Amino acid sequence: MTTDEKIIAALDNLLKADPEDEPILINPEIYSSRCRLALMTEVEKSWETSPASKALLDLLKSDEKIMETFDERLHAYGRGDACYFVKDVANWLVRRSESTSSIQAIEEVRQFSEASQFKAWAVLFIGGPHIDETHDLGNGVSLVPLNQLPTESLSRYATEPMFGGFSVVKSTGALVFSLNQQRNDVPSTGDHTPKFEIVDTRKLDDALLCLGMCRREGCGIQGLALSVVADDSVPLWKTSVSLLHTFRPPPMMASLIGLETKRARNIYEKFLRLSERDKNRIRLSMRKLNEAAALKFSLVDRAISLRTALESIFMSAHEDSSISRRVRTRGALFLEPAKNVQERKDIEATLRNAYQIGSSAVHNGFLSDKEVRKLGPSVDDAMKLVRKAILMLLDQPNPNWGAIEKNNGATVIRKV
Repeated sequence: MTTDEKIIAALDNLLKADPEDEPILINPEIYSSRCRLALMTEVEKSWETSPASKALLDLLKSDEKIMETFDERLHAYGRGDACYFVKDVANWLVRRSESTSSIQAIEEVRQFSEASQFKAWAVLFIGGPHIDETHDLGNGVSLVPLNQLPTESLSRYATEPMFGGFSVVKSTGALVFSLNQQRNDVPSTGDHTPKFEIVDTRKLDDALLCLGMCRREGCGIQGLALSVVADDSVPLWKTSVSLLHTFRPPPMMASLIGLETKRARNIYEKFLRLSERDKNRIRLSMRKLNEAAALKFSLVDRAISLRTALESIFMSAHEDSSISRRVRTRGALFLEPAKNVQERKDIEATLRNAYQIGSSAVHNGFLSDKEVRKLGPSVDDAMKLVRKAILMLLDQPNPNWGAIEKNNGATVIRKV
């Protein structure tokens, strides 16, 4: 028999054993957190003491390629690194054999040992709207509910406090895309440092912002945590998750429906067609609008985020004077090109009040009762105008503000 055939036979023999004789077969996730630590300690001991478990481990230890790949190796990928030992790959083989087959499990280990890259997933967990089903947002990005996450290890992390889960911050779904990750591993002993491959996850952030644009005002969607995790077919599962700044846990919202995600996809497609320069400007405006929508319990923070969005949209680089006047005048001319005088006056008044309350919040750190009463309502109205302006900029980016003011609102696109 070949080594692989012996490993397959050892796996099959182990899977047929009585869990009382082979504790490795007991899945610690089904037990209460009070007894998991003792249970996992017993599982660890079983690799050296239980007959079938020890037989598998001995076979893996005798395999030079497996030992070279997994024993005392530091594997770096995604947003972190982790040390692996031969017992780790033995554990993975058992779990993978249970969900697929022992033949497939050992084949996947061999493939990884010879590969220079492997399949992984970038995942941005979100909070707020309930996600009922998977939606394709374009550019390889999908919106998925928690029960349809692309890997088992990530599903466990997202819902299981034992493994450092963050369910307490009300994650309701995730944005995901697949990628090929370079394999980077070095010995864990001695002075060795693996090279990290920076994974560009900006398209998840961009998709999130476009998703927020498809909801009504006051319903910002927040990113809660970001991870890059190996596919289930890859014998790397120690997940690194970065929790993001979430201000406050977002409130639960109504489910996203197909019409909204269809709009989000359309917005995302327009965004992707922009130049990098225009993307950066509109990205900032969308991010600050989304923040303002999510910060519904703090008028100070909402007003500050909205003020930044207004400047990002209606001001050009190196303009540092008459900012309030420029914002309200350009906003009225840009948003009401039909020259409806009263409509322009209303828009100008709304933007003036919104910018004023934002300035007060920035410079004072608080708002007086009078400001809240007099200027507070303008924040919600101005958010609607900002949303409209962003959607217009997706179709006609980089407007020439000087020409617009000179032509009394006729939109002129600046040549770049």
